[in-house]
Amino acid sequence: SNAVLPPLSRFLIDAYGWREAYALLGVLVLLLVVPAAVFLVRNRPEDVGLYPDGANHPPLIEQTPAFSRAAAASRPVMRSPAFWMLAAPLATPGLVLTALVFHQTSIFAQHGLSATLAAAVFVVFAVSSAATSMVVGFVVERTGPLRLFVFSMCALFTVCLLALVVNSVWLAVLYVAAMGVTGGSQRIVQGVIWAHYYGRWGLGRVQGAAMMAGITGAAVGPLPLALFRDLTGSYDVGVLVMATLPLLSIATVLIGRPERRIEAGIAGEGAE
Repeated sequence: SNAVLPPLSRFLIDAYGWREAYALLGVLVLLLVVPAAVFLVRNRPEDVGLYPDGANHPPLIEQTPAFSRAAAASRPVMRSPAFWMLAAPLATPGLVLTALVFHQTSIFAQHGLSATLAAAVFVVFAVSSAATSMVVGFVVERTGPLRLFVFSMCALFTVCLLALVVNSVWLAVLYVAAMGVTGGSQRIVQGVIWAHYYGRWGLGRVQGAAMMAGITGAAVGPLPLALFRDLTGSYDVGVLVMATLPLLSIATVLIGRPERRIEAGIAGEGAE
């Protein structure tokens, strides 16, 4: 979809206008995505007679009192500082990438590149993102999600730097490839990190709160970049400000050590 939809959207906008293009894309969602979500999605491995990671029994950590259903529900997640020390940094890629993608055509135009190129290079993004997800899916089992998160933030910082100098086709390809590395690695982090620290009981509540933070960041992200563009006449200042966010996210995770705090919180809840 990342490879097909941007060029398709560009074609529909040029051929019919942006309103009609959005309407046609909405019809595609109703015809393709909704039926797949209704008939194909399963919530838990147990729903199809399986356990996580191909095991023949539930994970041992979920059979301990600390991970009981009662413990998982004993404290509101959103009141936990440890939760926010992960949720806020994890919302950073959505905020920054959404802002850059939203303004990509204008950023390219600022550097003398065409709107057609801005849409076409998303094919590179799709390939890079898919390849990264395949690789880091194996890596995360050996390194843990926090190290992978640091890697994805370094990739995001690189994306911001490239956005300042993307003035040729090869730099555009490199820029979007780095975006794909960020998105692909972050997708694995988001899928692993909450279960890694909280277990599966109450995971929907935890991920739901985290998703709310992520969606809020993605919704807000394009606005400050647009404001900086209006105030300064260029995207460069806004991109430089956004480049600080992955660095702050790394500092929050490494200095705050949310892993220890979450483990302590879960142990305390189990004791209750």
